[in-house]
Amino acid sequence: MLSVLLFLISAILTVALNIINLLPELDFVLSTEFLDNASDFLNGVAFFIPVAPILALFEIKLLIISFRMFWAVCMRVKSFIPTISGT
Repeated sequence: MLSVLLFLISAILTVALNIINLLPELDFVLSTEFLDNASDFLNGVAFFIPVAPILALFEIKLLIISFRMFWAVCMRVKSFIPTISGT
């Protein structure tokens, strides 16, 4: 029974992979001119908007989010250890 199931799964996967291989390839090319224009735009915006303080606030926000995620994982692990958790 198991060998029949494995054969069916193998056959289904083979057919699916062959169908995927028949799909055309996608080529994605990003021109350097676009990146140069984006860089020029950001440099122009940075002249009028103070980017350094905004980036500092963004980094602080990322640190807070990272700490909260770390703390949530620590609390979850602590809750699975019966000798540490209070409940």
